[in-house]
Amino acid sequence: MISETYREIEITLLEEENKWRFTANGRERTAPSLPKAKEYIDNALDEIRTNKVKPWQPFEAYHCRYSDTTFNLVTITSQAEGSRYSPRSDRYFWATQNGKRSKLDGDYLYAKTPENDKLIADYAALNRELEALEIRVRAAKGKIEKITIPATKSED
Repeated sequence: MISETYREIEITLLEEENKWRFTANGRERTAPSLPKAKEYIDNALDEIRTNKVKPWQPFEAYHCRYSDTTFNLVTITSQAEGSRYSPRSDRYFWATQNGKRSKLDGDYLYAKTPENDKLIADYAALNRELEALEIRVRAAKGKIEKITIPATKSED
């Protein structure tokens, strides 16, 4: 892996894409060349120095995919570039959980607030009740007698 540090920001070459990746102002960015990456970094850092842009501060959030029932606490570290399927960069974020970094869709991120903490706890309790009811439903169905087919006499 080829990388270089410029103004305390690590710039890494994505060899498969032939792009340079770096994170500035809490947003992951790419550039077509190393000189362009340095130019972008200068612009991003100068925006902070002139107070045109506030620096990004990592924050905690909950992540729960549509089909999941568990809300996992993650740390949002920066905005990410959109994917080739959805180029909107305002909805993707880099996050860490248990030391692992992943790119998450903002549609599945929820605010870490006292109100949400309570709602998530209530949601988890309801899911436990639902699971217990599903076990009872399966057990009740299992007790229902199935049909028996009478034996037929064979003629000799």
